[in-house]
Amino acid sequence: METASGISDTVFGISGIELNDEIVGFGHGIELRSTYAHVFSTDILAYERPASLGSYHPGPWQATSHAYGIDILAELIIPASFKYPALTNLAVGHTIISLLRLWVDPQINIQVLTDGPIAGLKDRAKKTARPLQC
Repeated sequence: METASGISDTVFGISGIELNDEIVGFGHGIELRSTYAHVFSTDILAYERPASLGSYHPGPWQATSHAYGIDILAELIIPASFKYPALTNLAVGHTIISLLRLWVDPQINIQVLTDGPIAGLKDRAKKTARPLQC
């Protein structure tokens, strides 16, 4: 979500942790909650050019490899309203996820970074998710 000043939430799409619809609150609006998205790792072949620059290739598509994909099962939301003087919201998120790796499971991994809830990406005209594996 974007604030009136144009600053957006920071949302990390995370794999390796199953929350079973539980929401974990860290205070100040920071939440870890369930979501679902699948990051395809296979190479995909498209047969037509996109209609315009920045649009998507029309289907049909065909997988050309059998690489595995990764399920994003949780998202960590750092609201735009959260401010910590010594760290950016990105650094705060990385710190929380690093602690989760230590205390919960070392396989927890950041898959994507975006400016709004993962589930809402499919309905937004501007696709803002970017890969971020750490």
